[in-house]
Amino acid sequence: MNYNELAQKILDNVGGAQNIRTLTHCATRLRMEFSDRSKVQDADIANIAGVISVVEKGGQFQIVIGNEVQQVFRLLNKAMPETKSPAGEKKEQKRSGIMASIISVISTTFIPVIPAITGAGMIKALLAILKLTGLISTTSPTYQLLNIIADAAFFFLPVLLAYGASMKFECNPILAMTIAGVLLHPGIGQMMAAGKPVDFMGINVLLSDYAGSVLPIILTVWLMSWVERFAEKVTPSIIKFFIKPMLILLITAPLALVIVGPAGILLNDLVAAGAASIDRHASWLIPMLMGALQPFLIITGT
Repeated sequence: MNYNELAQKILDNVGGAQNIRTLTHCATRLRMEFSDRSKVQDADIANIAGVISVVEKGGQFQIVIGNEVQQVFRLLNKAMPETKSPAGEKKEQKRSGIMASIISVISTTFIPVIPAITGAGMIKALLAILKLTGLISTTSPTYQLLNIIADAAFFFLPVLLAYGASMKFECNPILAMTIAGVLLHPGIGQMMAAGKPVDFMGINVLLSDYAGSVLPIILTVWLMSWVERFAEKVTPSIIKFFIKPMLILLITAPLALVIVGPAGILLNDLVAAGAASIDRHASWLIPMLMGALQPFLIITGT
């Protein structure tokens, strides 16, 4: 199947990328909503080679592709108008320098998480005020439940970051969040508490507490994006729905636990130690750097 040709024919018959308001996919179907439904040529789309059928259900226009749907989705997604600039202007796509790439990854990963962190932080502040004014006791069930609500976003931060990282690295967000769940699984804590060496296929695994961590999951999702492309190529189409996600989990999750996770925790600790050292010796420097980075983030679009 020529995915580029299929994607282009679909675009031609839905009124172009500008007419697509939302684009998602499930296991076998592209799901679309349009700005102008009258521009969509249903019959022509149904007759495109590679399209099984066309369905309209629940306010969504659905194009049944089959197990190859993700390949077509990626091509259509790249054509979506999210990065288009006003007519006559040329959007600058390339960014030079390692630092710009790192900032782009971090900003894209964290932006979807901001509402959860902000909301949780405000609840923490509210609890602190209630505690100081004596309106609530830290031993009361109400305080403890509210504290759990506030802690959830920070404890499960790797799961939230996995979503943003999957958007950046163009891989399956649900599988990325599943692997984050592996890192946070209570069984990991139980194995750490046992205090015994953990052997995985003859390799000594250095287990860590990944709750609230940042770098391990970002690195893991980056690795997963390459594993997903590999699984896409080697999995036969007829069994791709079952085998592809199995391969992604079976390869990525062990690598995350054995190599990527511990390396990410080490980097996490080094960055934290560096920031703490700077804060001790020049507490004015970090706020100044963050302030200086704001114009850069705006200019580069990150």
